[in-house]
Amino acid sequence: MVRLLHVQKILILILIFSIFLGFTSAVELYNQGLVFEKSKNYVSAIEYYKKAIDVNPNYFDAYIKIGYCYNMIKNFNMAIKYFQTAESLNPNNLDLLYNIAETYYSIENYSNAKEYINKIRKIQPKYTPAYFLEADILISEGYFQKALDIFHHLLKDYPDD
Repeated sequence: MVRLLHVQKILILILIFSIFLGFTSAVELYNQGLVFEKSKNYVSAIEYYKKAIDVNPNYFDAYIKIGYCYNMIKNFNMAIKYFQTAESLNPNNLDLLYNIAETYYSIENYSNAKEYINKIRKIQPKYTPAYFLEADILISEGYFQKALDIFHHLLKDYPDD
């Protein structure tokens, strides 16, 4: 009985130690990515965020940061790829869904941008950035009156914003 308890304690310590090392390592790599991102060295930031994902493949924030950095260097297809991976981990994150919609807007893929705007509205109908983005899309498509209607709606519903 004593030997079994001793073995269990050792296994628990090994498990805790390995979790701690893996988590700390991913966080440290992520934090190093933040340092590079802050200095606008997006390529190096991406490298460190990817290393964090190597340690923790479910590191949601790292996927978002990679997408953001790819957006900053105008590699929109890679940004979408990483944003969508993050979406698979947290499909109801409004800011993430907005980032995907905005990235599609950047490459003039308005139909996919609208698809993500609709996803946002299903989760949170009053998420105002989605309305502004939709209006921008409508302006880009030449639907000025529809865009004005959205702005009018926003002013009516949110006069203080």
